[in-house]
Amino acid sequence: TSANTGSWAYRLQRILAGDYPDLYALCDFTNRGAGGRNLCTYYTQGKLAAVLLDICPDDVVMFGNNGTNGMGNSFEADVNYYLNAAEALGAKVILNSYTPHGAVSNYSSGYNSTTHKFNSYRQDSYDVSVRSIASQRAKKDSNYLGFVEIGKNADNAFNAYVADYAKNGYATADAAAQAIISCFTDHNHYSNGTLAC
Repeated sequence: TSANTGSWAYRLQRILAGDYPDLYALCDFTNRGAGGRNLCTYYTQGKLAAVLLDICPDDVVMFGNNGTNGMGNSFEADVNYYLNAAEALGAKVILNSYTPHGAVSNYSSGYNSTTHKFNSYRQDSYDVSVRSIASQRAKKDSNYLGFVEIGKNADNAFNAYVADYAKNGYATADAAAQAIISCFTDHNHYSNGTLAC
């Protein structure tokens, strides 16, 4: 559900445009994420069909989701259905983890003020399922390109920022952490993308 300007597709597009203009000229980038959707509604509203119809052989398609939304045991099978459908049309696929929880309200335990560390990557049923799928695909699927660890990478970036609190203009590690935490309007959305990411 990432906004276009913040999505991985458009981030990669900006990197290639600046650093690899020859490669950039050969590529197109699209974000088909949609807010407030889950695997079921993404299918029933025709959004999956639109992605599949656009695939050309050797395209790279990255799949991620913001939770199982009560889908229970069908979630893993449904993710594999999406991956298999894209691969059947010639795509290479990537999976990604969920974004981190903002360390606010019920998720405030995502920041430890004693160790000055964030541990806010999600460990809910989605992340457990998607990591299982990634592990299985890595063993047997030649069209599976890998897993992007968004949640843990965010924790690492947060922790590096806090560790360099003085360099980043803060009096204490906790002050730097609070600057990150204050970016989150709730556990799932943030307003200062530069600092929050």
